[in-house]
Amino acid sequence: MRSAGRRRLGVELTDIQADAARSVVEGRDTLLISPTGSGKSAVYQLSGSLLHGTTIVVSPLLALQEDQLAGLRPLDIGSGAVLSSLHGRRHRTATLDALARGDVEFLLLAPEQLVQADVQKALTAASIDRFVVDEAHCIDAWGADFRPDFQRLGTLRRQLGCPPALALTATAAPHVEEEIIASLVLDDPLVLIGDLRRPNISLRIEGHATWDAAVEATVDGADGREGSGLVYVSRRQVAEDLARRLDRPERPAVAYHGSLPRRRRDWAHARFRSAEPVVVVATSAFGLGVDASHVRFVLHLEAPETIDAYCQEIGRAGRDGAPAEAVLHHVTGTRSGRRFSGGRSKPDATLCAAIVAITEPVAIEVMRRYLGVPLGRLLQAVTVLERQGAVTVGADGVVAPEGVAWPTVERRVTEELQRRADVLRSRQEMVDWLLEGRTCRWSTVLGYLGQPGHPPCGKCDVCRAGDAPDTEATAPERLHHVEFGPGVVIQRRGDVMVVLFDRHGYRTLSSSVLEEEQLVAGTDRM
Repeated sequence: MRSAGRRRLGVELTDIQADAARSVVEGRDTLLISPTGSGKSAVYQLSGSLLHGTTIVVSPLLALQEDQLAGLRPLDIGSGAVLSSLHGRRHRTATLDALARGDVEFLLLAPEQLVQADVQKALTAASIDRFVVDEAHCIDAWGADFRPDFQRLGTLRRQLGCPPALALTATAAPHVEEEIIASLVLDDPLVLIGDLRRPNISLRIEGHATWDAAVEATVDGADGREGSGLVYVSRRQVAEDLARRLDRPERPAVAYHGSLPRRRRDWAHARFRSAEPVVVVATSAFGLGVDASHVRFVLHLEAPETIDAYCQEIGRAGRDGAPAEAVLHHVTGTRSGRRFSGGRSKPDATLCAAIVAITEPVAIEVMRRYLGVPLGRLLQAVTVLERQGAVTVGADGVVAPEGVAWPTVERRVTEELQRRADVLRSRQEMVDWLLEGRTCRWSTVLGYLGQPGHPPCGKCDVCRAGDAPDTEATAPERLHHVEFGPGVVIQRRGDVMVVLFDRHGYRTLSSSVLEEEQLVAGTDRM
Protein backbone atom coordinates (compact mmCIF):
# COMPACT_ATOMS: atom_id res chain seq x y z
CA MET A 1 0.00 0.00 0.00
CA ARG A 2 2.79 2.41 0.85
CA SER A 3 4.56 1.68 -2.43
CA ALA A 4 1.30 2.09 -4.35
CA GLY A 5 0.62 5.37 -2.54
CA ARG A 6 3.97 6.77 -3.61
CA ARG A 7 3.63 5.48 -7.16
CA ARG A 8 -0.01 6.35 -7.84
CA LEU A 9 -0.71 9.34 -5.60
CA GLY A 10 2.75 10.73 -4.97
CA VAL A 11 2.19 10.67 -1.20
CA GLU A 12 3.67 8.87 1.77
CA LEU A 13 0.77 7.09 3.46
CA THR A 14 0.39 7.25 7.22
CA ASP A 15 -0.21 4.03 9.15
CA ILE A 16 -3.94 4.62 9.40
CA GLN A 17 -4.25 5.48 5.69
CA ALA A 18 -2.38 2.32 4.71
CA ASP A 19 -4.46 0.16 7.06
CA ALA A 20 -7.72 1.62 5.75
CA ALA A 21 -6.74 1.24 2.09
CA ARG A 22 -5.65 -2.35 2.67
CA SER A 23 -8.95 -3.13 4.36
CA VAL A 24 -10.94 -1.63 1.49
CA VAL A 25 -8.95 -3.49 -1.19
CA GLU A 26 -9.39 -6.75 0.72
CA GLY A 27 -13.16 -6.22 0.57
CA ARG A 28 -13.84 -5.56 4.25
CA ASP A 29 -16.36 -2.92 5.36
CA THR A 30 -14.37 -0.07 6.89
CA LEU A 31 -15.10 2.99 9.02
CA LEU A 32 -12.34 5.60 9.14
CA ILE A 33 -12.61 8.43 11.67
CA SER A 34 -9.73 10.83 11.21
CA PRO A 35 -9.31 14.61 11.57
CA THR A 36 -9.81 17.06 8.76
CA GLY A 37 -6.68 17.35 6.66
CA SER A 38 -5.44 13.84 7.50
CA GLY A 39 -5.90 12.54 3.94
CA LYS A 40 -9.08 10.46 4.09
CA SER A 41 -9.68 11.07 0.36
CA ALA A 42 -6.38 9.34 -0.43
CA VAL A 43 -7.83 6.09 0.96
CA TYR A 44 -10.64 5.79 -1.59
CA GLN A 45 -8.48 7.27 -4.37
CA LEU A 46 -5.78 4.64 -3.87
CA SER A 47 -8.07 1.68 -3.22
CA GLY A 48 -10.28 2.66 -6.18
CA SER A 49 -7.28 2.82 -8.47
CA LEU A 50 -6.27 -0.71 -7.45
CA LEU A 51 -9.71 -2.19 -8.18
CA HIS A 52 -11.28 -2.80 -11.57
CA GLY A 53 -14.88 -1.68 -11.16
CA THR A 54 -16.52 1.65 -10.37
CA THR A 55 -16.09 3.24 -6.95
CA ILE A 56 -19.21 5.16 -5.89
CA VAL A 57 -18.42 8.16 -3.69
CA VAL A 58 -21.46 9.63 -1.93
CA SER A 59 -21.01 13.10 -0.45
CA PRO A 60 -23.47 15.71 0.79
CA LEU A 61 -22.68 18.88 -1.17
CA LEU A 62 -22.24 19.84 -4.80
CA ALA A 63 -19.20 21.95 -3.96
CA LEU A 64 -17.56 18.99 -2.24
CA GLN A 65 -18.19 16.74 -5.23
CA GLU A 66 -16.58 19.26 -7.56
CA ASP A 67 -13.59 19.54 -5.19
CA GLN A 68 -13.27 15.75 -5.13
CA LEU A 69 -13.35 15.58 -8.92
CA ALA A 70 -10.71 18.30 -9.16
CA GLY A 71 -8.55 16.25 -6.77
CA LEU A 72 -8.78 13.19 -9.04
CA ARG A 73 -7.84 14.86 -12.34
CA PRO A 74 -4.08 15.36 -11.81
CA LEU A 75 -3.55 11.89 -10.33
CA ASP A 76 -4.02 9.78 -13.47
CA ILE A 77 -5.68 6.97 -11.48
CA GLY A 78 -8.80 6.56 -13.61
CA SER A 79 -11.64 8.65 -14.93
CA GLY A 80 -13.95 10.47 -12.53
CA ALA A 81 -17.40 11.94 -13.11
CA VAL A 82 -19.94 13.93 -11.13
CA LEU A 83 -23.69 13.47 -11.36
CA SER A 84 -25.42 16.60 -10.06
CA SER A 85 -27.86 19.34 -10.94
CA LEU A 86 -24.94 21.61 -11.84
CA HIS A 87 -24.51 19.75 -15.13
CA GLY A 88 -26.96 19.62 -18.01
CA ARG A 89 -28.92 16.75 -19.52
CA ARG A 90 -26.31 16.02 -22.21
CA HIS A 91 -23.56 15.63 -19.61
CA ARG A 92 -25.81 13.40 -17.50
CA THR A 93 -26.65 11.12 -20.42
CA ALA A 94 -23.01 10.83 -21.44
CA THR A 95 -21.93 10.07 -17.86
CA LEU A 96 -24.55 7.37 -17.38
CA ASP A 97 -23.65 5.77 -20.73
CA ALA A 98 -19.97 5.73 -19.73
CA LEU A 99 -20.91 4.28 -16.33
CA ALA A 100 -22.90 1.45 -17.91
CA ARG A 101 -19.94 0.68 -20.22
CA GLY A 102 -17.57 0.51 -17.25
CA ASP A 103 -15.61 3.59 -18.31
CA VAL A 104 -16.04 5.51 -15.01
CA GLU A 105 -13.58 4.66 -12.25
CA PHE A 106 -15.01 7.11 -9.68
CA LEU A 107 -18.63 8.28 -9.64
CA LEU A 108 -19.23 11.24 -7.32
CA LEU A 109 -22.80 12.05 -6.37
CA ALA A 110 -25.24 12.93 -3.58
CA PRO A 111 -27.71 10.42 -2.09
CA GLU A 112 -30.56 12.18 -3.90
CA GLN A 113 -29.02 11.15 -7.23
CA LEU A 114 -28.71 7.50 -6.24
CA VAL A 115 -32.48 7.07 -6.09
CA GLN A 116 -33.10 8.42 -9.59
CA ALA A 117 -34.40 5.77 -12.01
CA ASP A 118 -31.83 6.48 -14.74
CA VAL A 119 -28.97 6.28 -12.22
CA GLN A 120 -30.30 3.02 -10.78
CA LYS A 121 -30.51 1.53 -14.28
CA ALA A 122 -26.92 2.50 -15.13
CA LEU A 123 -25.61 1.24 -11.78
CA THR A 124 -27.35 -2.09 -12.26
CA ALA A 125 -25.48 -2.54 -15.54
CA ALA A 126 -22.14 -1.40 -14.07
CA SER A 127 -19.62 -3.31 -11.99
CA ILE A 128 -19.57 -1.58 -8.58
CA ASP A 129 -16.48 -2.51 -6.59
CA ARG A 130 -16.77 -0.20 -3.56
CA PHE A 131 -19.36 2.07 -1.91
CA VAL A 132 -17.80 5.12 -0.23
CA VAL A 133 -19.74 7.49 2.06
CA ASP A 134 -17.97 10.77 2.81
CA GLU A 135 -19.05 12.95 5.76
CA ALA A 136 -20.68 9.79 7.13
CA HIS A 137 -21.76 11.50 10.35
CA CYS A 138 -24.59 13.01 8.27
CA ILE A 139 -26.26 9.61 8.71
CA ASP A 140 -26.88 10.32 12.41
CA ALA A 141 -30.59 11.22 12.54
CA TRP A 142 -30.05 12.88 15.94
CA GLY A 143 -27.02 14.89 14.79
CA ALA A 144 -26.59 18.55 13.86
CA ASP A 145 -25.53 17.76 10.27
CA PHE A 146 -28.24 15.17 9.65
CA ARG A 147 -29.12 14.79 5.98
CA PRO A 148 -32.37 12.81 5.55
CA ASP A 149 -31.31 11.21 2.27
CA PHE A 150 -28.29 9.66 3.99
CA GLN A 151 -30.73 7.47 5.94
CA ARG A 152 -31.52 5.55 2.73
CA LEU A 153 -27.94 4.63 1.88
CA GLY A 154 -28.02 1.26 3.63
CA THR A 155 -31.06 0.21 1.61
CA LEU A 156 -29.53 1.56 -1.60
CA ARG A 157 -26.33 -0.33 -0.92
CA ARG A 158 -28.25 -3.57 -0.43
CA GLN A 159 -30.04 -2.96 -3.72
CA LEU A 160 -26.65 -2.72 -5.45
CA GLY A 161 -25.63 -6.11 -4.07
CA CYS A 162 -23.92 -4.86 -0.90
CA PRO A 163 -20.53 -3.84 -2.35
CA PRO A 164 -17.93 -3.40 0.40
CA ALA A 165 -18.35 -0.01 2.07
CA LEU A 166 -15.95 2.66 3.26
CA ALA A 167 -17.39 5.32 5.59
CA LEU A 168 -15.35 8.47 6.23
CA THR A 169 -15.78 11.27 8.76
CA ALA A 170 -13.63 13.66 10.75
CA THR A 171 -15.53 13.25 14.01
CA ALA A 172 -17.82 10.58 15.39
CA ALA A 173 -18.45 10.05 19.08
CA PRO A 174 -19.09 6.37 19.97
CA HIS A 175 -22.88 6.67 19.66
CA VAL A 176 -22.51 8.24 16.18
CA GLU A 177 -20.10 5.47 15.21
CA GLU A 178 -22.77 2.91 16.14
CA GLU A 179 -25.39 4.79 14.12
CA ILE A 180 -23.17 4.82 11.02
CA ILE A 181 -22.52 1.08 11.28
CA ALA A 182 -26.21 0.27 11.77
CA SER A 183 -27.53 2.58 9.03
CA LEU A 184 -25.05 1.42 6.39
CA VAL A 185 -25.48 -2.21 7.47
CA LEU A 186 -21.72 -2.64 7.79
CA ASP A 187 -20.74 -6.27 8.33
CA ASP A 188 -18.05 -6.72 11.00
CA PRO A 189 -16.35 -3.47 9.91
CA LEU A 190 -12.77 -2.55 10.63
CA VAL A 191 -13.08 0.66 12.66
CA LEU A 192 -10.00 2.87 12.48
CA ILE A 193 -9.87 5.98 14.64
CA GLY A 194 -7.01 8.43 14.28
CA ASP A 195 -5.70 10.87 16.84
CA LEU A 196 -8.44 13.51 16.74
CA ARG A 197 -6.30 16.27 18.25
CA ARG A 198 -5.70 19.38 16.17
CA PRO A 199 -2.69 20.84 18.01
CA ASN A 200 -2.46 23.84 15.67
CA ILE A 201 -5.90 25.11 16.76
CA SER A 202 -6.00 26.98 20.07
CA LEU A 203 -9.36 27.00 21.84
CA ARG A 204 -10.87 29.74 23.97
CA ILE A 205 -14.32 30.17 25.51
CA GLU A 206 -15.54 33.54 26.81
CA GLY A 207 -18.72 34.09 28.81
CA HIS A 208 -20.48 37.48 28.75
CA ALA A 209 -23.14 39.06 30.93
CA THR A 210 -25.37 40.19 28.05
CA TRP A 211 -26.12 39.38 24.42
CA ASP A 212 -24.86 42.82 23.30
CA ALA A 213 -21.55 42.22 25.05
CA ALA A 214 -21.16 38.86 23.32
CA VAL A 215 -21.93 40.45 19.94
CA GLU A 216 -19.38 43.24 20.45
CA ALA A 217 -16.73 40.76 21.54
CA THR A 218 -17.38 38.68 18.43
CA VAL A 219 -17.13 41.72 16.14
CA ASP A 220 -13.93 42.88 17.86
CA GLY A 221 -12.51 39.37 17.61
CA ALA A 222 -13.08 39.19 13.86
CA ASP A 223 -11.81 42.73 13.26
CA GLY A 224 -8.71 42.06 15.33
CA ARG A 225 -7.60 39.03 13.33
CA GLU A 226 -6.03 38.81 9.92
CA GLY A 227 -6.77 36.38 7.12
CA SER A 228 -9.93 34.48 6.31
CA GLY A 229 -12.33 33.36 8.99
CA LEU A 230 -15.72 31.93 9.84
CA VAL A 231 -18.21 33.38 12.30
CA TYR A 232 -20.99 30.98 13.29
CA VAL A 233 -24.33 32.33 14.54
CA SER A 234 -27.71 30.73 15.22
CA ARG A 235 -30.07 32.99 13.25
CA ARG A 236 -30.23 34.27 9.69
CA GLN A 237 -30.85 37.90 10.65
CA VAL A 238 -27.82 37.89 12.96
CA ALA A 239 -25.71 36.57 10.06
CA GLU A 240 -26.87 39.41 7.80
CA ASP A 241 -26.34 42.07 10.49
CA LEU A 242 -22.85 40.91 11.47
CA ALA A 243 -21.76 40.56 7.84
CA ARG A 244 -22.67 44.20 7.24
CA ARG A 245 -20.71 45.29 10.31
CA LEU A 246 -17.63 43.26 9.39
CA ASP A 247 -17.55 44.13 5.69
CA ARG A 248 -14.35 45.98 4.73
CA PRO A 249 -12.87 46.88 1.32
CA GLU A 250 -9.66 45.05 2.21
CA ARG A 251 -11.51 41.99 3.56
CA PRO A 252 -15.15 41.53 2.53
CA ALA A 253 -17.66 39.82 4.79
CA VAL A 254 -20.53 37.76 3.39
CA ALA A 255 -23.57 36.22 5.05
CA TYR A 256 -24.56 32.63 4.44
CA HIS A 257 -27.72 30.78 5.50
CA GLY A 258 -30.18 28.30 4.10
CA SER A 259 -32.65 30.94 2.89
CA LEU A 260 -30.23 32.55 0.45
CA PRO A 261 -30.84 32.00 -3.26
CA ARG A 262 -28.65 29.25 -4.66
CA ARG A 263 -26.66 31.71 -6.77
CA ARG A 264 -25.64 33.70 -3.69
CA ARG A 265 -24.75 30.54 -1.80
CA ASP A 266 -22.60 29.29 -4.68
CA TRP A 267 -20.89 32.70 -4.87
CA ALA A 268 -20.18 32.63 -1.12
CA HIS A 269 -18.63 29.15 -1.43
CA ALA A 270 -16.47 30.26 -4.35
CA ARG A 271 -15.38 33.43 -2.53
CA PHE A 272 -14.51 31.44 0.57
CA ARG A 273 -12.38 28.94 -1.36
CA SER A 274 -10.43 31.68 -3.13
CA ALA A 275 -7.03 32.80 -1.88
CA GLU A 276 -8.29 36.32 -1.06
CA PRO A 277 -9.14 37.06 2.60
CA VAL A 278 -12.84 36.90 3.45
CA VAL A 279 -15.05 36.52 6.53
CA VAL A 280 -18.13 34.33 6.17
CA VAL A 281 -20.82 34.91 8.80
CA ALA A 282 -22.98 31.82 8.69
CA THR A 283 -25.51 29.58 10.31
CA SER A 284 -24.70 25.89 10.62
CA ALA A 285 -25.82 25.51 6.98
CA PHE A 286 -22.30 26.50 5.87
CA GLY A 287 -19.09 24.57 5.85
CA LEU A 288 -19.84 20.86 5.55
CA GLY A 289 -17.34 19.43 3.10
CA VAL A 290 -15.97 22.83 2.04
CA ASP A 291 -12.22 22.46 1.71
CA ALA A 292 -10.31 25.69 2.32
CA SER A 293 -6.88 25.37 3.85
CA HIS A 294 -6.25 29.02 4.67
CA VAL A 295 -8.87 29.68 7.39
CA ARG A 296 -7.13 31.32 10.33
CA PHE A 297 -10.00 31.64 12.79
CA VAL A 298 -13.45 30.30 13.64
CA LEU A 299 -15.61 32.35 16.00
CA HIS A 300 -18.89 31.28 17.55
CA LEU A 301 -21.58 33.65 18.77
CA GLU A 302 -23.55 31.20 20.96
CA ALA A 303 -22.62 27.60 21.51
CA PRO A 304 -23.45 24.87 18.98
CA GLU A 305 -26.08 22.31 19.92
CA THR A 306 -23.53 19.55 20.61
CA ILE A 307 -19.78 19.09 20.88
CA ASP A 308 -20.00 17.04 17.67
CA ALA A 309 -21.14 20.19 15.80
CA TYR A 310 -18.50 22.27 17.57
CA CYS A 311 -15.75 19.90 16.43
CA GLN A 312 -16.93 19.94 12.84
CA GLU A 313 -17.02 23.74 12.78
CA ILE A 314 -13.72 24.49 14.49
CA GLY A 315 -12.16 21.80 12.30
CA ARG A 316 -12.55 24.11 9.30
CA ALA A 317 -9.71 26.24 10.65
CA GLY A 318 -6.02 25.59 10.07
CA ARG A 319 -6.31 22.82 7.51
CA ASP A 320 -2.89 23.85 6.21
CA GLY A 321 -1.35 22.95 9.57
CA ALA A 322 -0.48 26.57 10.40
CA PRO A 323 -1.65 28.09 13.71
CA ALA A 324 -5.35 28.93 13.94
CA GLU A 325 -7.77 30.05 16.64
CA ALA A 326 -11.28 29.04 17.68
CA VAL A 327 -13.09 31.34 20.10
CA LEU A 328 -16.60 30.77 21.42
CA HIS A 329 -18.56 33.72 22.86
CA HIS A 330 -21.71 33.00 24.85
CA VAL A 331 -24.03 34.64 27.35
CA THR A 332 -23.37 33.10 30.75
CA GLY A 333 -26.28 31.16 32.19
CA THR A 334 -28.39 31.02 29.03
CA ARG A 335 -28.92 28.30 26.47
CA SER A 336 -28.16 29.02 22.84
CA GLY A 337 -30.73 29.21 20.07
CA ARG A 338 -28.96 26.38 18.28
CA ARG A 339 -29.36 24.10 21.26
CA PHE A 340 -33.08 24.88 21.41
CA SER A 341 -33.61 24.09 17.73
CA GLY A 342 -31.46 20.97 17.95
CA GLY A 343 -33.69 19.41 20.61
CA ARG A 344 -37.18 20.36 19.53
CA SER A 345 -37.73 17.78 16.78
CA LYS A 346 -37.89 14.32 18.33
CA PRO A 347 -40.39 11.56 17.55
CA ASP A 348 -42.76 10.17 20.13
CA ALA A 349 -44.82 7.00 20.60
CA THR A 350 -47.92 8.63 19.08
CA LEU A 351 -46.11 9.26 15.79
CA CYS A 352 -44.66 5.74 15.78
CA ALA A 353 -48.10 4.22 16.39
CA ALA A 354 -49.52 6.21 13.45
CA ILE A 355 -46.78 4.87 11.16
CA VAL A 356 -47.28 1.28 12.30
CA ALA A 357 -51.01 1.67 11.56
CA ILE A 358 -50.44 2.00 7.78
CA THR A 359 -51.88 -0.91 5.84
CA GLU A 360 -50.14 -0.45 2.49
CA PRO A 361 -46.81 0.95 1.23
CA VAL A 362 -46.57 4.75 1.41
CA ALA A 363 -43.89 7.11 0.10
CA ILE A 364 -42.06 9.03 2.83
CA GLU A 365 -43.06 12.40 1.37
CA VAL A 366 -46.73 11.41 1.15
CA MET A 367 -46.62 10.21 4.75
CA ARG A 368 -44.94 13.45 5.87
CA ARG A 369 -47.68 15.57 4.31
CA TYR A 370 -50.45 13.36 5.70
CA LEU A 371 -49.08 13.32 9.25
CA GLY A 372 -47.98 16.98 9.14
CA VAL A 373 -44.57 16.44 10.77
CA PRO A 374 -41.07 17.58 9.79
CA LEU A 375 -39.12 15.15 7.61
CA GLY A 376 -36.34 14.74 10.16
CA ARG A 377 -38.73 13.74 12.92
CA LEU A 378 -40.53 11.31 10.64
CA LEU A 379 -37.28 9.66 9.55
CA GLN A 380 -36.14 9.28 13.14
CA ALA A 381 -39.36 7.45 13.92
CA VAL A 382 -39.14 5.28 10.81
CA THR A 383 -35.53 4.38 11.65
CA VAL A 384 -36.52 3.14 15.11
CA LEU A 385 -39.49 1.19 13.72
CA GLU A 386 -37.45 -0.42 10.96
CA ARG A 387 -34.86 -1.65 13.44
CA GLN A 388 -37.65 -3.12 15.55
CA GLY A 389 -39.02 -4.99 12.50
CA ALA A 390 -42.29 -3.04 12.34
CA VAL A 391 -41.74 -1.54 8.86
CA THR A 392 -39.31 -1.78 5.95
CA VAL A 393 -38.03 1.10 3.84
CA GLY A 394 -37.21 0.61 0.18
CA ALA A 395 -34.51 2.35 -1.83
CA ASP A 396 -37.26 4.46 -3.39
CA GLY A 397 -38.23 5.86 0.02
CA VAL A 398 -41.43 3.84 0.30
CA VAL A 399 -42.35 2.64 3.79
CA ALA A 400 -44.07 -0.75 3.84
CA PRO A 401 -45.87 -2.29 6.84
CA GLU A 402 -44.69 -5.65 8.15
CA GLY A 403 -48.07 -6.65 9.59
CA VAL A 404 -46.96 -6.01 13.17
CA ALA A 405 -49.57 -4.73 15.62
CA TRP A 406 -48.56 -1.67 17.64
CA PRO A 407 -49.02 -3.36 21.07
CA THR A 408 -46.49 -5.98 19.99
CA VAL A 409 -43.68 -3.45 19.59
CA GLU A 410 -44.92 -0.57 21.76
CA ARG A 411 -42.72 -1.33 24.77
CA ARG A 412 -39.52 -1.86 22.75
CA VAL A 413 -40.13 1.23 20.62
CA THR A 414 -40.94 3.40 23.63
CA GLU A 415 -37.79 2.24 25.42
CA GLU A 416 -35.67 2.94 22.35
CA LEU A 417 -37.19 6.41 21.92
CA GLN A 418 -36.46 7.16 25.57
CA ARG A 419 -32.90 5.89 25.26
CA ARG A 420 -32.27 8.07 22.21
CA ALA A 421 -33.83 11.09 23.91
CA ASP A 422 -31.57 10.51 26.93
CA VAL A 423 -28.48 10.29 24.72
CA LEU A 424 -29.44 13.48 22.86
CA ARG A 425 -30.07 15.35 26.10
CA SER A 426 -26.77 14.15 27.53
CA ARG A 427 -24.96 15.29 24.38
CA GLN A 428 -26.44 18.74 24.80
CA GLU A 429 -25.61 18.82 28.51
CA MET A 430 -21.99 18.10 27.67
CA VAL A 431 -21.88 21.50 25.96
CA ASP A 432 -22.50 23.05 29.40
CA TRP A 433 -19.68 20.92 30.80
CA LEU A 434 -17.37 22.36 28.13
CA LEU A 435 -18.52 25.96 28.61
CA GLU A 436 -18.40 26.02 32.38
CA GLY A 437 -15.46 23.74 33.09
CA ARG A 438 -11.97 24.77 34.08
CA THR A 439 -10.14 21.83 32.62
CA CYS A 440 -8.26 21.74 29.33
CA ARG A 441 -10.69 22.38 26.47
CA TRP A 442 -9.07 19.87 24.13
CA SER A 443 -9.03 17.16 26.82
CA THR A 444 -12.77 17.70 27.33
CA VAL A 445 -13.51 17.55 23.60
CA LEU A 446 -11.38 14.46 23.04
CA GLY A 447 -12.95 12.68 25.99
CA TYR A 448 -16.39 13.38 24.57
CA LEU A 449 -15.28 11.89 21.24
CA GLY A 450 -14.24 8.71 22.99
CA GLN A 451 -10.52 9.45 23.38
CA PRO A 452 -10.12 10.13 27.13
CA GLY A 453 -6.82 10.31 28.95
CA HIS A 454 -5.07 13.02 26.93
CA PRO A 455 -2.83 15.41 28.86
CA PRO A 456 -3.61 19.16 28.82
CA CYS A 457 -2.91 20.82 25.46
CA GLY A 458 -1.01 23.76 26.95
CA LYS A 459 -2.56 26.19 24.45
CA CYS A 460 -6.23 26.71 25.34
CA ASP A 461 -7.46 29.52 27.60
CA VAL A 462 -7.68 27.20 30.63
CA CYS A 463 -4.15 25.86 30.19
CA ARG A 464 -2.70 29.34 29.63
CA ALA A 465 -4.40 30.60 32.78
CA GLY A 466 -2.73 27.80 34.72
CA ASP A 467 -6.06 26.28 35.77
CA ALA A 468 -5.64 22.94 34.03
CA PRO A 469 -4.18 20.20 36.26
CA ASP A 470 -0.71 19.07 35.25
CA THR A 471 -1.47 15.47 34.37
CA GLU A 472 -0.02 12.88 32.04
CA ALA A 473 -1.85 10.71 29.55
CA THR A 474 -3.64 7.80 31.19
CA ALA A 475 -5.32 4.65 29.96
CA PRO A 476 -9.11 4.95 29.69
CA GLU A 477 -10.92 3.62 32.76
CA ARG A 478 -13.99 1.41 32.30
CA LEU A 479 -16.66 0.79 34.91
CA HIS A 480 -20.05 -0.87 35.29
CA HIS A 481 -22.97 1.00 36.84
CA VAL A 482 -25.88 -1.00 38.24
CA GLU A 483 -28.43 1.25 36.48
CA PHE A 484 -26.63 2.55 33.37
CA GLY A 485 -24.48 -0.49 32.61
CA PRO A 486 -20.93 -0.41 31.17
CA GLY A 487 -19.17 2.84 30.37
CA VAL A 488 -15.85 4.66 30.20
CA VAL A 489 -14.71 7.55 32.36
CA ILE A 490 -13.93 10.40 29.99
CA GLN A 491 -12.95 13.06 32.52
CA ARG A 492 -12.60 13.73 36.25
CA ARG A 493 -12.84 17.10 38.00
CA GLY A 494 -12.24 16.62 41.68
CA ASP A 495 -15.03 14.45 43.05
CA VAL A 496 -17.01 14.65 39.80
CA MET A 497 -16.56 12.25 36.92
CA VAL A 498 -18.13 12.22 33.46
CA VAL A 499 -18.89 8.74 32.15
CA LEU A 500 -19.85 7.81 28.60
CA PHE A 501 -22.16 4.82 28.98
CA ASP A 502 -22.54 2.40 26.09
CA ARG A 503 -26.33 2.78 25.91
CA HIS A 504 -27.28 5.78 28.03
CA GLY A 505 -24.97 8.53 26.80
CA TYR A 506 -23.04 10.88 29.06
CA ARG A 507 -23.62 11.09 32.81
CA THR A 508 -22.04 13.36 35.43
CA LEU A 509 -21.59 11.40 38.65
CA SER A 510 -20.04 11.85 42.07
CA SER A 511 -17.11 9.51 42.67
CA SER A 512 -17.54 9.51 46.46
CA VAL A 513 -21.27 8.77 46.32
CA LEU A 514 -20.69 5.94 43.89
CA GLU A 515 -18.03 4.41 46.11
CA GLU A 516 -20.08 4.81 49.30
CA GLU A 517 -23.17 3.24 47.75
CA GLN A 518 -21.11 0.64 45.90
CA LEU A 519 -22.81 1.44 42.63
CA VAL A 520 -19.66 0.90 40.61
CA ALA A 521 -18.29 -2.56 39.96
CA GLY A 522 -15.85 -4.18 37.61
CA THR A 523 -13.63 -1.12 37.15
CA ASP A 524 -10.72 -1.81 34.84
CA ARG A 525 -8.51 -0.33 32.16
CA MET A 526 -9.38 -0.56 28.49
